[in-house]
Amino acid sequence: MADGGRRHERKPSDQPAAIQKGSETYDGTVTDILDSGAAIDFALPGGTSKLKFDVGEQINVESRSLHEKEGRVVRHSDGGFALNFDGFKTD
Repeated sequence: MADGGRRHERKPSDQPAAIQKGSETYDGTVTDILDSGAAIDFALPGGTSKLKFDVGEQINVESRSLHEKEGRVVRHSDGGFALNFDGFKTD
């Protein structure tokens, strides 16, 4: 088991990402990557979140390391959110 009782090892990241919700695409940054999910920074300067995705909402994220993945929002954080990829088909 990885640190903190996690099932998967957390890999720090600082990669630009495209977040797609429906027909809209937003810019964000992948800050942590796990086999089962990712943490996304999605805040304006000063820490205000650009847009609040609902917990349980399904979105797509694309970055250099993640390629294109579909996930479900599982929690909010200061200036971002976390996605879970379990149960979703990946490219």
